[in-house]
Amino acid sequence: MARFKGLIEFIGTLGGITAVNSREGIYLKSKNSIPKSRYETAPSYANLRMNSHYMAESSKLSKAFRDLIKVFGKDACDTRMYSRMNALMRSIIMCDTVSKKGEFKAAIGIDTDEGKQLLKRFEFNKFVAFNTVFHGTYNLEALAGSLNLLQFKPKTDLQIPASASHVLLQNGILRFDFNLKKGVFTYSEPTLLPITALATDVVLTAAIPEGSNGMLVYFFKISFLQELNGVFYPLKGNEGSVMKVIGIY
Repeated sequence: MARFKGLIEFIGTLGGITAVNSREGIYLKSKNSIPKSRYETAPSYANLRMNSHYMAESSKLSKAFRDLIKVFGKDACDTRMYSRMNALMRSIIMCDTVSKKGEFKAAIGIDTDEGKQLLKRFEFNKFVAFNTVFHGTYNLEALAGSLNLLQFKPKTDLQIPASASHVLLQNGILRFDFNLKKGVFTYSEPTLLPITALATDVVLTAAIPEGSNGMLVYFFKISFLQELNGVFYPLKGNEGSVMKVIGIY
């Protein structure tokens, strides 16, 4: 049963209108009144069926992708990253210029330059762009799984939060099959440096994930910590971590 809040706000369903309480507040949605048989067969609903198919496919791809990297990247993502990644996967699907309309595939879309650039430009934390934190240079040796930072100096190459005393660097590699929506993820041992460290060469190496199918997606993650009495505490919120896709092969 719906319950009223004030004069017009309510939670529940009234007259086919459902009120849903979300993080952004209360929003209303109406019940779909299109008969199922008509929706599935009528030519007038062809575009709606196609869009629904792409939305479902994008959601499945996004979830499969996120689940594989969630432990590694949880602290480097904003709370609504999942919905933005759904949109990203939809955009990658639409990069397929080979298949017929209504049959576009992410596996073909990601194989295009445009599809790869969409994934590489994606910000896992929309509030902090990776390039505003990392100002240095790196060299990715894809076949070796190595990310090389030559003469890396934290105070020069990073935008460092005021409360940070150390930085932690790590790379990861995801082998992801966009057809099967399956993959394997590996990551390097973390390298911990004080922010006062002098310029030094840093090599981060992750094992190439097993298998022969799918794309290899390379990640670079930077995390900031504060040392207190010999204990390292990761910084929280937008000052904690950032992550970026730096290569797709």
